[in-house]
Amino acid sequence: MNAMEYNLLGPVNLTVCRSQPSESKAVMTMPRPQKRGLDYFPLDTNFFSDNKIRILKARYGVNGIMVYIYLLCEIYKNGYYLTWDSDQKYIMADELNLTDGFIEQVLAFLLERSLLESKLFLSDTVLTSPGIQRRFQLAVKERAKKTPVKVEGFWLLDEETTEPFIQVQLQAGNSVKNEDISRKNVDSSQEKSLKESKEKKSKGKQSKEGKSAAAKPPEPDRLIAECGFSLDLEEAVKDWVTYKAEKRQAYKETGFKNLLSQIKGNAERYGDWAVAQLIRECMASNWQGIIFDRLQKEKNSNRSGTGNGNGVDWSRV
Repeated sequence: MNAMEYNLLGPVNLTVCRSQPSESKAVMTMPRPQKRGLDYFPLDTNFFSDNKIRILKARYGVNGIMVYIYLLCEIYKNGYYLTWDSDQKYIMADELNLTDGFIEQVLAFLLERSLLESKLFLSDTVLTSPGIQRRFQLAVKERAKKTPVKVEGFWLLDEETTEPFIQVQLQAGNSVKNEDISRKNVDSSQEKSLKESKEKKSKGKQSKEGKSAAAKPPEPDRLIAECGFSLDLEEAVKDWVTYKAEKRQAYKETGFKNLLSQIKGNAERYGDWAVAQLIRECMASNWQGIIFDRLQKEKNSNRSGTGNGNGVDWSRV
């Protein structure tokens, strides 16, 4: 049977269908746009050991830490910087259940302590920092193996610090009149001459400084080191000195020596750890001075079982 076959229902015509040759069509593919932000970012394990973070917590509590980490998330979500405005401030205050005034205070602290770059914020209301951009480089290293990562403006790292896979393309619209911030195009010869000039001035002042050194009060760090405190108490005392300086209540030599004498006496009686905790509590409460009487009161209340449990843990003393 050539053109016809039979089945149970009767004859069936079989026709051979030949497919027509299809015309090949060129398909144009658009390159995938480069991802700008990060899904996650590295956080140092010694984050809470940083003195700047300790003072941030001492002044603004855990809410201050939360504001800082929130800002880091927003910056890295956008890439390596964030343009700040009042709308973001109100949104942030609403999401964190904080006042916009508190957000402003913490932001001012972050800028003052160089956790965020203050000059760039003043010129362009942009939030970033060299540290943020260094961590950004680490985070995009794997991504950059396929395609170099392009950054456009507000880049603070110099040519030596910038990784080879980062392509800096500064835009004319960005007021990186921040010549002292963006070091990408700084002439190395100018840097060298500036350094030599500073060295000459420094040598010229050495004789004068040597004569007046005896009249200057000793540095607080040296006086603190001479007390032989534990590392924890030493850091707490240094934080207290900074805390008082921020309030424009810096110690003079005699007053500071008297303070160290009080701290040393109480540390010998109650322990370095207890005194360090007290100093941090006083900073967190925004007190003018260290209330050493609280050590004895807290000790008595804990022994009698009337303490609230929020003070010093005397089992460690």
